[in-house]
Amino acid sequence: MTVLVTGVTGKTGKRVVESLVTRGVGVRALVRDIERGKMATLGMAVELALGDFDDQDSIASAATGCDGLYLVVSDSKEQVRRETDTARTAIKAAVEHIVKLSSSDAELRRSYWAVAHHDIELAVTNMYVGYSFIRPNYFMEGFLVLFKVNRAGDVTLEVPTGDGVISAIDTYDIGETAAALLAARIPLRHLPSRARNSGFSECWRYFRHLRGSSIRHSRDDFKRR
Repeated sequence: MTVLVTGVTGKTGKRVVESLVTRGVGVRALVRDIERGKMATLGMAVELALGDFDDQDSIASAATGCDGLYLVVSDSKEQVRRETDTARTAIKAAVEHIVKLSSSDAELRRSYWAVAHHDIELAVTNMYVGYSFIRPNYFMEGFLVLFKVNRAGDVTLEVPTGDGVISAIDTYDIGETAAALLAARIPLRHLPSRARNSGFSECWRYFRHLRGSSIRHSRDDFKRR
C-alpha cells in the first residue's frame, strides 16, 4: 500500500508521514522543493515526488500507483480549485481513499476559509471515491506564539479573551488519525477535534504547571479594562 501525502513541509503533512511510516505504509510525498522535502522527511523511508497543485500532470504522475491521498493545501484564493482538481486527478490515477484536512467552521460560518472548505468537501462527496474529512479547530502549537517574554524574563500568555474557550488538538493527533484512516481504508465523513472546549485560563494554568514557575495571563488586563 502506498499513500500520496501533500503538505509534508507544513504543520500536519509531516505528522501524517511519520504515522504512516510507523505503520509500515509506503509513503510518496508531493513536494515543490526536493531539498525542503528531504529535510522534512529526514530519517524516514519516503519517496519524494516533485509536483505542484497548478500542474495537474505532475499530480497525476505522483498519484499513479497510490492507494490513498492526504490532501491539504494552503489557504488562498486558489484553494478550492487546487484541492478539487487534485482530488479528481488522484481518482483518475486510481486513488481509492482521500483524507482531507478541513475546518471545524465548514458549513457553519461565512468566513472565506470556512466557505472554501465546505465547497471542497461538497465537491469531494460527489466524486466516486472513499473520503474522510478531518475538522480540527485550533492547533495546540498555536499557543506557543501567544507567550511573550520581556527583557526581565517574565512570561505572559497574551490572550485577553476573558472567559473565552476554544477546542484545540495537537498536530501529532491529526497525523495519527489520518494515518489510521488511510492504512485501514476506512472512510469516515467528519472527525471533530475534541469532545469539549477548553478555556484559555485552563490552558494558562496547565502551562504554568509545566513550567514550574509563574506565567502571567493577560486576561487580568482584560478584566480591568
